[in-house]
Amino acid sequence: MNPIKTILLTTALAVTGSAAFANNPASLPLQKTVSFADLDLSRNADAQTLYRRLNAAAKQVCAPAEGRTLAEKQRYHACMDHALAQSVATVNRPLLTQVYAS
Repeated sequence: MNPIKTILLTTALAVTGSAAFANNPASLPLQKTVSFADLDLSRNADAQTLYRRLNAAAKQVCAPAEGRTLAEKQRYHACMDHALAQSVATVNRPLLTQVYAS
């Protein structure tokens, strides 16, 4: 079992190019803690469960970037991509990386 039991999902919307959020420092960085102490990441089913948790957390963290314009949609997707990639890399478990890549 990985000694890391929780991961802090953090993203700075300013990095994705949002001037509106960059001008409001109180909103940055946005973060969400995801626990996986109950999971055995050597099992595919548990790796998939953690990926779903990370995806849900990324949606919450990136929600302020979501909008209707093309630029807002691009910012939201960039935020999601960054948050998930960073989280999967931090956990650094082969099955989770495989789930993320598929």
